[in-house]
Amino acid sequence: MGKEISNRQWLSQRLRRFLWGKRVIPLLAELEYGWLDGGCHTCASGLYHWMIRSRALEPAAVSRMIIANLYCPAHHVVVRVLHNGRRWYLDANGVNTEEQLLRYWRQEEHLRDPWLREYDDTLLSETGIVCLPRIVVRLAEELLTAFGPFSPTWLDK
Repeated sequence: MGKEISNRQWLSQRLRRFLWGKRVIPLLAELEYGWLDGGCHTCASGLYHWMIRSRALEPAAVSRMIIANLYCPAHHVVVRVLHNGRRWYLDANGVNTEEQLLRYWRQEEHLRDPWLREYDDTLLSETGIVCLPRIVVRLAEELLTAFGPFSPTWLDK
């Protein structure tokens, strides 16, 4: 018998494959960098708009957040989803808990003591983290086409 995969693992794996796959390569080419090296704000905004447009969650349950540390007020942008009393964070690495997300940024990106802070468009602009609205719209449309409307049940075990 095969190993059971949770809905959340399925979403995480499928999201990663999708965001780095053939369907969005033209968007990455237009962006001129990857989702994790300059395109995070655009990626998070595309995910955010897909979820909001899906109307499966209260708008207050979906928000963008910034990963910061003492040395820089903004390193990365993710989407936070509140579902069944838990917080999930989505970006081009898939779906993670806060602990998993911050561990990645400590271990893989070598950030010292990263934390999550509230989304601040002005701060992102000041730190050079841009968002390209035309790509956000196209990414949200591609997500809707590939996945259909976002379902919070995908975050369940």
